[in-house]
Amino acid sequence: MDWRIFKGLIIGILIVAFSSYGIDDFSDPGESNIKWVNSNDFISTSFSGGQCKITNTEPSGEIFGYIRHSISGTKPSTFTISTEVVSSSSSNLGGIVFCLQPGQGFEGYALYIDNGNIVVLKFLENSGSEIVFNALSSYLKPENNEIVISKDGSLFNIFINGEFEGTFTDSQYSTGDIGLFSPGNSEVVYQYVTMENTFRPHEPISYFYDNFESGKLPGWVKHGEADVRVDDGQLKVNTLDDTNATLYYRNITVENFVAAVEVSHRGGANNSSYGLLLLGEEKDILFPIVGGRLYSAGFLGELLDYSSSQVIRGAPYDDGGSYYYYTDTLMIQKEEGSQEYKFMVNGQHLTSFTTTDFDVTGVGLFIGHDLELYFDNFGVAEGNELNPPVSITRRRISGRGGVIRGNQPSATFDLRGRRIGEKGVNQIIPELSPSGVYINNHEGRKIRLR
Repeated sequence: MDWRIFKGLIIGILIVAFSSYGIDDFSDPGESNIKWVNSNDFISTSFSGGQCKITNTEPSGEIFGYIRHSISGTKPSTFTISTEVVSSSSSNLGGIVFCLQPGQGFEGYALYIDNGNIVVLKFLENSGSEIVFNALSSYLKPENNEIVISKDGSLFNIFINGEFEGTFTDSQYSTGDIGLFSPGNSEVVYQYVTMENTFRPHEPISYFYDNFESGKLPGWVKHGEADVRVDDGQLKVNTLDDTNATLYYRNITVENFVAAVEVSHRGGANNSSYGLLLLGEEKDILFPIVGGRLYSAGFLGELLDYSSSQVIRGAPYDDGGSYYYYTDTLMIQKEEGSQEYKFMVNGQHLTSFTTTDFDVTGVGLFIGHDLELYFDNFGVAEGNELNPPVSITRRRISGRGGVIRGNQPSATFDLRGRRIGEKGVNQIIPELSPSGVYINNHEGRKIRLR
């Protein structure tokens, strides 16, 4: 969707001062009319039966608006805002606008729900917008969805229907006014809006496992524009038509841990990186491989030195139109008392990355540009054990999209990289020499790693 904002439509928003906390249960239409101001002339608001209906008549559906409530006195920098979206006439269920800055333009954040995705956009004056949070929610209902955004400093927590959805950090705006979101060409009904000057924490988790059999992605957060879907018990990510990398991760707090995932390179570039990612407060650590059977480790966005290894299976092998697809098991392990993060592929320790004062806030996947990847059995756990075991199987397919022949040799490892059984010998493909390895940083700028 093209989020062109207001397209010259904002002509002097009146700011109405009002005592804020509690904000509105919409039980008194006359009082509610005083509390809220429409952002644009295509926005209209009505109050009835303890509900607020916002109508956006902008015909293209591409320009949203909001109704604004001005907070009098000192605006809190620590807060929790809650609302209930009763219904919406479109796939966009509406949401909360917060940290709105004074003036005629739109500066602040907007949290909205569109096609099941929880999205937070940050709007900068005269500079457009950028996505700071994107997650496919598993907690939404057809109607009557409670949305909560809670802020403490630069930390934001998001809850949907009482369930923790995810977190993000941003320090652009510390406080401001609030509003209710109005998607283009739609009607959205809200039940109430409350605001407290308190922070709602979430219970940190230290274990997470997903075999993608549910068909949903509870708790996962996406940054990037890749095509992501869950199908046949696998997470399938496609960046073939996108020049930007994608980060896909789960908020989790671990200190001494093991993390692992199975990944199969199904198509695209042999010199584009992908792998496991550790998120931190200020920097992220990347443990990538490439289809050309190279590996590295280091801070995301910095120049990385890659080395080759035949342990990595990598990209598919084209045998005259029959394709051999391979699965690699990637694992990171950090032991108690150590600052070393060991990177293992298919049970073999390939490299380590050592750093101090790094607190893990999330573990996830990095997918570079021009790739088609299948992921399975993603797991993270505090300590040195993570079950169930992961099976690594060589698969031969007659042409792309053909039928897998099931009698192929395989080897099985647990998520600590220990071989459980041997059922054949893995074929070694001659090493490919890529012309370069690239990632794209958060600004979409391509960075050459090698």
